[in-house]
Amino acid sequence: MANDFKKKEPTKTEKVLYELMMRQEVTDRNLWTTSAHVIGLGMLLSIKPEQIAEFLVNGQEKIKEYGTQINQAIDKLEKERQAAHPHDHSHEGHEHPHESAAPEAVKKE
Repeated sequence: MANDFKKKEPTKTEKVLYELMMRQEVTDRNLWTTSAHVIGLGMLLSIKPEQIAEFLVNGQEKIKEYGTQINQAIDKLEKERQAAHPHDHSHEGHEHPHESAAPEAVKKE
């Protein structure tokens, strides 16, 4: 018992392998969740499994285009939100070094 505190620390390689294993487990869970969502939507929308299989195997261009459209819609919404709530970058109430001293006034040592 007096030597319990002297347990061997894991090596750097063991730590990296453990981290990889944990990330793989999280990825597996995320993929399972995504898969479950796809199956659930297919069932709720009464889509035949063969149609989903066909689309996943042969519909890569359509999937890519749909993803592009989603990303474009997200960009548009983010720009609209940014325009509605512009970030105020006024410097009232505080000074920054670039405002308080001209470049020639900065001392060089």
